[in-house]
Amino acid sequence: MGDFFEKKWKNILKAALFAAALLLVFRYALPLAAPFLLAFAVVYACEPMLERVHEKFHIRREILLAGMFVLGAGLVVAVICACFSWGTLHAAKLGDRAALVLERADGVMKGCCDFLEEHMGVPAEEIERRFLEKWDMLAGQLRKEAFPKAVGQSVEWCRSLASVLGFVGIWVISSVLLCKDYPEIALKVQKTDVGKSVWRYGGRTLSLIGGYLKAQMVIIAAISLTAAAGLVVARVKNGVWIGIAAGILDALPFIGTGIVLIPAAVWQLILGNIGKSLIIAVSYAACVIVREYLEPKLLGKQTGMYPVVMLFSVYAGVKLFGIAGIFLGPLYAVLLKEGIIEMGQGDVRESP
Repeated sequence: MGDFFEKKWKNILKAALFAAALLLVFRYALPLAAPFLLAFAVVYACEPMLERVHEKFHIRREILLAGMFVLGAGLVVAVICACFSWGTLHAAKLGDRAALVLERADGVMKGCCDFLEEHMGVPAEEIERRFLEKWDMLAGQLRKEAFPKAVGQSVEWCRSLASVLGFVGIWVISSVLLCKDYPEIALKVQKTDVGKSVWRYGGRTLSLIGGYLKAQMVIIAAISLTAAAGLVVARVKNGVWIGIAAGILDALPFIGTGIVLIPAAVWQLILGNIGKSLIIAVSYAACVIVREYLEPKLLGKQTGMYPVVMLFSVYAGVKLFGIAGIFLGPLYAVLLKEGIIEMGQGDVRESP
């Protein structure tokens, strides 16, 4: 009995030390090694396909991977250009819509002022005058502070863009270079027991991450379809594309489809389209139900982790690492889980 409890405490201590070491790696080493680890993950995932194409067409692996990156970059550029073109095309229409909204808002304000004058004896002209004074004061303050903040934000955005481009460049180059020597590196690493354990641990972790991404893609597709169907029924222009955008945003924790569908419902209500507003509100409720139904089933099946654990990992990740914690938190949870499993299997192999 004493040996049993001693072994249990040793396992708990090892798990705690591993969790602390992994946290230190995430905090200090990961920012330096991130593009290279991502390169390894890409090469590891693409290697079977690259090997088949290489054997069939005798094209070098690194050239195939470079071609995939070029195609991906072209797709991203095409999407950005399409979004920019769509935004430019509809920019003029926003002015007309804004004028309509201001006109309706003015009518609503006058109705409220008349109601207060009729039922509370407050002069409508006085209420309107004070409201306009406050509005002018707020507008002046925004004009005074908005420009310096916009300049500062522009500089910060340029720095962030340069950092992202540098990261992507190193990631792409290291992926192509690693792809060239990947078979030889894989053989050398797996020659030792430690290397085999690390390779097995990394393979299982990448499989879990792939399962998590597959589950999220299914959920995004289901929610995009639900949101797009509601918007199409409500006869909202570009309803399909807005629904797809809502589905993609729903994958981001603390954001969800509400950031798209709730303003759309309010907008239709302001325009006086009560029926359309109700349809969009119902589609939003349907999106919430779809996620609540699919998420426990798919995430639990693909990762072996409860959704509440994934939510906690996202929350803790954001607290520890900022916005990047949305992705780093679940990654830490998966690595911790697989590391503890690997340590348990190592104890079993070592026991007589």
